[in-house]
Amino acid sequence: MIKNIVFDFGGVLCDLDFEHCMKTFEGIGLKRHLLKDDVICTGIFQQFNMGTITEREFLNGLRQFEDTSNPPSDKQLLDAWNSLLLSIPPQRFEALKKLYPHYSLYLLSNVNVSHWEYSVKHLWNYEGTSFLSHFKKIFLSYEMHKEKPNADIFEEVIKVADILPEESLFVDDRADNTTTAERVGFHTLQALGDEWINKLVGKKNLSNLKWTF
Repeated sequence: MIKNIVFDFGGVLCDLDFEHCMKTFEGIGLKRHLLKDDVICTGIFQQFNMGTITEREFLNGLRQFEDTSNPPSDKQLLDAWNSLLLSIPPQRFEALKKLYPHYSLYLLSNVNVSHWEYSVKHLWNYEGTSFLSHFKKIFLSYEMHKEKPNADIFEEVIKVADILPEESLFVDDRADNTTTAERVGFHTLQALGDEWINKLVGKKNLSNLKWTF
């Protein structure tokens, strides 16, 4: 029997727009082709998500991609970086509200401090209050110094939350993340955006199911 649902943040609850983010960086004078290869794929992006570098070190790292005689301010760099995050649509808040009385909800995200603080300030308020209180525990990669799809981050969630993976469903938009979660014993649902809503809301039994899109 499923008792717990562990949600990813970006791509599942929050819509992302990598292309818009890259265009915004390009608009303030950063070299797009280098950013795409290094920042988004690995490099300082991964280090920032893992919490192994500070926001200041991240911003300094971005400056290696500058291609302008008029370098952007720190605020311009942060605004461009945060432009990756779009919104959490109302229907996803409503779906979580319907799941909340029946399951313990958790959040597990590969996220950096800048994006998380931006989301707390601008994205998580719904109907006049912070929705984060609906989650029993929130697990963030930059605080844990671990990241998906490595098994150790799932093992820490199991230990700290004191849950059984066989009683837990993990929802993520990436196949590599759900594959590892399955390997450590979770039920999984690979879904992007609203795809998970009809699969989960109103269902009486989520056990013994494996979904991919």
